[in-house]
Amino acid sequence: MEKLFRTPQGIVLLLAIVVYLGCALLFGAFGMTPPFGWQTGKAIGIFIAWPVLLLILFIRLNRPAFAASWPAAGRLAFYAVGPFLFMLLGTLAEA
Repeated sequence: MEKLFRTPQGIVLLLAIVVYLGCALLFGAFGMTPPFGWQTGKAIGIFIAWPVLLLILFIRLNRPAFAASWPAAGRLAFYAVGPFLFMLLGTLAEA
């Protein structure tokens, strides 16, 4: 667990988890409308499930040593913004 706080990819993972769960909380508890025309239930489901998938990806990409790696942090950051990119591309395709 302490590796999460010491490596760049761990910091990326923690920030992504905070952002996604914060967005799910905003959409669910405070009734904010998700961007890009998504339905509220769909957005909450994705924003709760995506951190779990990122954690699995973090473990898969960084085992066995969990050494600090900026390239691994970049890859994880790319995967972390995935749902936002899909929402943006979906909106652009509809235009």
